[in-house]
Amino acid sequence: MVAGVSALVASFTVTGPFEIPTRVGRTGARHVDSRALDEFWEVAGCDERIGCYVFGIRSGRGTIPHYVGRTTASFEGECFQQHKIGKYNDVLLDTLKGTPVMYFVTLDRGRGRPNETAIFALEERLIALGKQRNPELKNISGTKETAITVHRVMGAGRVQGAPRIPERRFKAMMAIR
Repeated sequence: MVAGVSALVASFTVTGPFEIPTRVGRTGARHVDSRALDEFWEVAGCDERIGCYVFGIRSGRGTIPHYVGRTTASFEGECFQQHKIGKYNDVLLDTLKGTPVMYFVTLDRGRGRPNETAIFALEERLIALGKQRNPELKNISGTKETAITVHRVMGAGRVQGAPRIPERRFKAMMAIR
């Protein structure tokens, strides 16, 4: 580290996977059922939180990430905007089997303003990891490195106890060792 320059430090917590409600259209293709999103948010319980989210398809071989996003306002206001639903539906049209799921990587809040720079950096890192797992990820990758901890997943906080089920599944989906 360069003298006089402090490292950016932030911590995040993984929740999920949460099944995304779908319906079958007249053509037989599945689509995100936006009429059932209120129930989705009740189950997820992180609608007002901020951080990053990962849309993936879970199947017998694990979960494959297809889109990584971020929000500094709220997950509820960001994750299911019309153009995002369009991306999810594009993936569903090309997927015969599997369940669409969403993981949330929420910023651990302290006092003061949220660390938006860390959220942007985490998104870039998750995109890079997602592209390793799925070269057809719907994002453009970033390469910026920042000191970030996702509890029991990556960074300094990964040594704080054994990973729970959401963290183990998230690590498997993102191919984090």
